[in-house]
Amino acid sequence: MTGSTVMQATAGDYYGLLLGLRPVGPAWPEDDNLLRGAADGLARLHARTLRLIDEADPRTTAELLPAWEAFAGLPDSCTAGTRLTLGERRSALVGRLTARGGQSRRYFQELAAAVGFPDATVTEFRPFRVDSRCTDAINPDPWRFAWLLSVPDDGGLADFDAGSPCTSAVRAWGRPVLECAVRRVQPAHAHVFFGYGTVPRPERPDEDEGDFVMPQAGIPQQSVATLSQGGAAVVTGREVVSVRELTAAHSATLATPEGAISGGSGLDSQNSAESAFDGRSDTLWASLQTGAAVDGVAWIGQRFATPQSIRRIALRQGRGMPLTGFLPQYSDDGVAWTTCPKTDGQAGPNLTMTIDLLDVGAHLWWRLLAASSPPDGYPWEVADVQMMALRPVYRLLVPGVDYEVQSTTADGAQSLTVIRRKAGSAVTIMTTIL
Repeated sequence: MTGSTVMQATAGDYYGLLLGLRPVGPAWPEDDNLLRGAADGLARLHARTLRLIDEADPRTTAELLPAWEAFAGLPDSCTAGTRLTLGERRSALVGRLTARGGQSRRYFQELAAAVGFPDATVTEFRPFRVDSRCTDAINPDPWRFAWLLSVPDDGGLADFDAGSPCTSAVRAWGRPVLECAVRRVQPAHAHVFFGYGTVPRPERPDEDEGDFVMPQAGIPQQSVATLSQGGAAVVTGREVVSVRELTAAHSATLATPEGAISGGSGLDSQNSAESAFDGRSDTLWASLQTGAAVDGVAWIGQRFATPQSIRRIALRQGRGMPLTGFLPQYSDDGVAWTTCPKTDGQAGPNLTMTIDLLDVGAHLWWRLLAASSPPDGYPWEVADVQMMALRPVYRLLVPGVDYEVQSTTADGAQSLTVIRRKAGSAVTIMTTIL
């Protein structure tokens, strides 16, 4: 059996095993139909056992979904009488099992994600105040208790047509599971609205909500630092511009097949180190070592062209005998390795693991060293490894929604300009020259 099918076993595999258990001699038929029947039954049992791995996880269950739902008290008032797809039922189940409660914007965004809407945003409204602009919405005082949950989804939009019943609405939309799940736990004093389609940006960004993500990519960090003047607001007349760095986001994977390295590849040529970095689910790397020899010896990693500061490693193992312990390490010469401090790994579905690393600077070599072993005879199998850095996320606070950032270079100097547009005209708020 090859590395990608170690956990799989066909009737032919079992037939070969059973033949090997028979006594040796001419009395035994060369082709044993009795053993073929037994092998077929064992193969079916093996396949059903493998399926149980997915059934044990509420995110991948199918046959045991009704049992999971009964355990979680589903269907409930939000899902009863509603025809849901398999994915929607799983989302409702996961949402119920992982619910912790809360009243923050993040809590309701996470609740929406749990029922299948991961990109939801929350907009709160504030009444018109003395310092409001004359173009702001008046928003009477009760609006302080209203909020809008928006999702980039069409809401199942349906228009009235020639085949619609005469009692149908001219246009209807909504996601009952989402709306019921939110309304069931919303604050008692608040009123929630639901928005479908393009997620809106807030009218008045505050320090604690509604910041605008800087639209241009590739603006140097020193440019932003100069623009924000060390974090202080820049005032030009009545206009205020402020740039601040928020929690950094993980980059896309920096690992490539070309940079793949390992402590040896086993099984066959199709299980090379490159297979762990090709982004494919049907290929994998298998260690040269097996059983107890894997622990502290087998490893898979990358040699980067330039030093990289890796802050997250995402690992998806093969379905053979997955390991439970790993040591992330770095090196500057590929000979002397240092173990990188890490936070607790987060286990995921399909034999995945996410390991967040502390900042130890940039290095050329990075790897995962096995810190546990599979059973005797089994190698360590890895289907995919991603290595990610942290990239700074800058947010631009401006006193209006119509703005742009322009970056130009002239005579070797870079100019970064923030412009706010009013009634068709462009007003330069501030320019910084590097």
